[in-house]
Amino acid sequence: MIRQGALEDIEMEAYECAVCGSRDLEPLYPSGYQGMGVCSDFRLINGVRVENRICRQCGLIFNAEGIRGNTKRFYNATYSLMRFKDDAAIRHFSETRQISQAEQTRDVFFRLLFPKKKGRLLEVGAGKGDFLRCCREAISGWRITVLEPGESFSYLVHKLRGVEAHRSDYKDYDIEKGTYDIIVALGVLEHVENPLDMLQWVHRGLNDGGAVFLRVPNFEKNPNDLFCVDHLSKLTVATLHGLAEKAGFAVMDVESAGVPVFAVLKKEKRVMPNDDEHTYNTNMKIAGANAVFAERAIKAILKARETAARKREPFGIFGLAMSGIFAPIFSGFSPSDIAAYIDENKSFWGLRIHGRPVEGLGAIEEKKIRHIALTISPVYVKQVKEKLSRFRGLTVYVP
Repeated sequence: MIRQGALEDIEMEAYECAVCGSRDLEPLYPSGYQGMGVCSDFRLINGVRVENRICRQCGLIFNAEGIRGNTKRFYNATYSLMRFKDDAAIRHFSETRQISQAEQTRDVFFRLLFPKKKGRLLEVGAGKGDFLRCCREAISGWRITVLEPGESFSYLVHKLRGVEAHRSDYKDYDIEKGTYDIIVALGVLEHVENPLDMLQWVHRGLNDGGAVFLRVPNFEKNPNDLFCVDHLSKLTVATLHGLAEKAGFAVMDVESAGVPVFAVLKKEKRVMPNDDEHTYNTNMKIAGANAVFAERAIKAILKARETAARKREPFGIFGLAMSGIFAPIFSGFSPSDIAAYIDENKSFWGLRIHGRPVEGLGAIEEKKIRHIALTISPVYVKQVKEKLSRFRGLTVYVP
């Protein structure tokens, strides 16, 4: 049985919007959950709450709990994205090719920004340094500074020799006003407690006419993010526009590529007007549709498991989206019922989640899996269903 909080109880919580401070908030699925949570690095942590909200004042979608209030300790001591293997990396899948997200990001960076031959660049939350390693030769004339608060810092320093590196988050780094030509933040803005505060900090550090290059998971394409406890903001294109303008940026380019969305923001000298009502109306439609999809993803997993158990056949989960990791916790079934997590990203093979292996498509036949639930972005459902259609006797359960 799915455990859910009662919405009438949730309304009593005195939460405030992380950006505008409003208490005029609406709860979103699966608010009211408390227990073990799932992080974006696939790690499980105890004693967290999911209290998703949308602000009726500014339209921000956010988790009022999760790791909020504990982010510094979490990123310094707990968070460990892509460190289980040296070559572990998120990959971008299209119908024709598969490349690393760092390579994809490099391609978009040079297409949208056309950086000059020399300048100063700061990357905030640089992780293992994958992006800069991909494009360092092309920006060899640039003076580069990197910030990384987590355990990846030692790996980054080893791989990016000669770069000025600081083990720090943005709040603890005293950025000099007007210093940088470009500031890069890839998969960072969704993690911070106040994304507007971070963009205002970025604005201060850029020189006149400087630009920030962002990559965030687009919540519109990522309903499973409702289960993620360290993505404190569920960012959309509308939200990015609103935050950018409030922080004093002009939005120059926005490009979507599957789940990620890239944005180039140019520093302006004044705060731009923003239509918060439009942001709220746009985000409310997205949030409603995503809540339905996320709940259906959990139900698809339960249906696959129950049918497999009745027929005494193995069942698996395709994809490493949050719903597939969260389902055993949220719904109260044993992870040992899962024959395997199936994923096409070879760098994830060998990882274990809930003690269950992450394997490639070959495991479907090797383990005689006959029932598989999709826990992926709706962007990829059609593509994955076509790939799975070659397996005879396999029933695919779609959210």
